[in-house]
Amino acid sequence: MPASTLWLKIGETDVRVFKQKVGNKIVVNEPTILTRMEDKPVRSERTVSKCHWEHVGTGEVLSVETTLKDGKGVAIPPAEAVCVLEHFKSLVLNEKSETVDKKKTQYFVMNPDGSVGDEVTPFPPTDRIEIKEGDWIPSTTIEQFLIKEEYELPAADPHNDIKLYKEAEKASKKDEIAITVYSNGGFTQRILSKAYT
Repeated sequence: MPASTLWLKIGETDVRVFKQKVGNKIVVNEPTILTRMEDKPVRSERTVSKCHWEHVGTGEVLSVETTLKDGKGVAIPPAEAVCVLEHFKSLVLNEKSETVDKKKTQYFVMNPDGSVGDEVTPFPPTDRIEIKEGDWIPSTTIEQFLIKEEYELPAADPHNDIKLYKEAEKASKKDEIAITVYSNGGFTQRILSKAYT
């Protein structure tokens, strides 16, 4: 999967960067989100709207009836086939499995006791991070944060890597890290801290 990109501005440096996950340190619990419409729970499901089966080992497209068959009509056991999803659509379904309008759904935090809590709205994904002068703090402060995920932000254009390196080198000499808020979308915002060479 290709890395996503966003703009990163540090001082005079303003470059497009890749956002690549480098670790998976899940320490922080995310809230459980309940999706509801008209005070009733709804759920999102992916349904297959078009797919085909292929015979493992030959790649031959199989027809689907009660059994899977190759092009000669020979039955192929499901263990010897793979279902290839060509297209899907996401549906929001109510308790009766009826499709509901996603635009009319609401999101609520689930309280620790299982009851419905406050209504929340998802954050849009961040497409630009700007680190200002006041966003720099001593690097020892990082110990006060619980690390959930780690990303590296190399320049999308390799010619700009030196600019980012110089910014990281300046921060390293001052023994500082930058702190700012961003979101991947969804219901949490994250704190970005970075200044490594």
